[in-house]
Amino acid sequence: MIKLQKSGLETQLSSKEKSIYTIIQSRPNIQSGEISEKLAIPAPTVKRILSELLKKGLIEKQGKGRNVSYTVNNSGDTYEIIAEGALNEETVNNVKQWEELKNLYGN
Repeated sequence: MIKLQKSGLETQLSSKEKSIYTIIQSRPNIQSGEISEKLAIPAPTVKRILSELLKKGLIEKQGKGRNVSYTVNNSGDTYEIIAEGALNEETVNNVKQWEELKNLYGN
């Protein structure tokens, strides 16, 4: 389990929630389909987790319909990630492979 500290408030995040939060943090305005591809997590699971992160106030949703994207909630709060091996090796490798393919094919 990963802890996310927000101004003294601790929220427990699963490894998938942490992975999705980290991707959104590093790639603002990312869409759910891209998150699904990068992390090799099924789209319905990504959407469910995004909904949970929205409810916790950790991320923000922008746009409507097919143009929805997500960013980390930067409402002045500072988030500190306390990670016990934050991203596992498989997730890191999936992201690296996705980036390599993206660079190779120019997408």
